[in-house]
Amino acid sequence: MDKLLLKLWRFVPSGETRKEDLADILELSSKQTARYLKKWAEEGWFRYTAGSGRGKVSTLFWLRDAEEVFMQHAVKIMEQEPVEISSKYLLFDWSDGAKQLLLERFRSKFGFSQNSGEIAKLIIPRRYKLATMHPLEMADVHSAHFVATVFNRLVRVDDTGNVSPELAHSWDLSWTHLRLYLKKGVKFHDGSILTAEDVAECLNRMRTYPNFKELWEPVISISVPPRSLSICTFPAAAAIACTCSA
Repeated sequence: MDKLLLKLWRFVPSGETRKEDLADILELSSKQTARYLKKWAEEGWFRYTAGSGRGKVSTLFWLRDAEEVFMQHAVKIMEQEPVEISSKYLLFDWSDGAKQLLLERFRSKFGFSQNSGEIAKLIIPRRYKLATMHPLEMADVHSAHFVATVFNRLVRVDDTGNVSPELAHSWDLSWTHLRLYLKKGVKFHDGSILTAEDVAECLNRMRTYPNFKELWEPVISISVPPRSLSICTFPAAAAIACTCSA
């Protein structure tokens, strides 16, 4: 796609014109303008007849809709290429209608969109496919970032090792027991309420999963006592962080 050709299409209709005016529009010298006009005419964009002598009237008749052709190409690039490549075409000198259509297509690929109903979606394009989206099978940085964004844990740990609440609002810890108190009203994406049974199931699934089985060997049991409390029981002097991706 040629930004200068699109600019010419936008501001010069078919008919009589002057090469000096075309040079001013393209912000080029007279010789550069002549070279571009010859090149574009040979590519079949228009027929151009130069006026004989300085200041004489020339004629230019468009044979193809440059903006329509470029729009189709830009849409294809937005569908196939990363946003850092496709976004630069939004800076071309499009007409207002074309720019609006391209912006909507660009937003549908990257960002937040919502239809006429209540369903909304956040689309985050990635150049490379994730190795896994399973929270118990992540083994690379990209998959870990995805899991950290989509799934919630009982607690979060920052870079300095400080533990803060997430799904669990507080906890009681002794040498042999960890008692977790869950936040009320936490919902899954389908609107169902998170329960202590859900948390216990996730923890037990992690405890028996091959990738984590050795780490969770000190845990004797995970249960849901009255008042919806999740309890992990450990042998004496054992220590472990109970986490859950739900």
